[in-house]
Amino acid sequence: MTFVVSPLTETTAVAVEPVPRPLQLDGGTLGVHINGKEYSEFVLHAIADELAARYRFKEILWWNKRYPATPSPYIDEMAAKCSFVLNGVGH
Repeated sequence: MTFVVSPLTETTAVAVEPVPRPLQLDGGTLGVHINGKEYSEFVLHAIADELAARYRFKEILWWNKRYPATPSPYIDEMAAKCSFVLNGVGH
């Protein structure tokens, strides 16, 4: 069980069941979400290249929200189109 706590006005913990991890990556659609953190684009391109060398993806889709402090407008689109998603990293 995973708990998500919102930092907004009231502190309420909500129990959320995590989505099961895929048993294999071959044949799936990889989504890459660049979250705007410094160097995240470079790190994610390197990770996606390494994964593409190891697995046969049906497709790799990219999103770039450009600014890390705002919510991503792409969450629903990524969930609808992707089997799994890499989310941005950086500093």
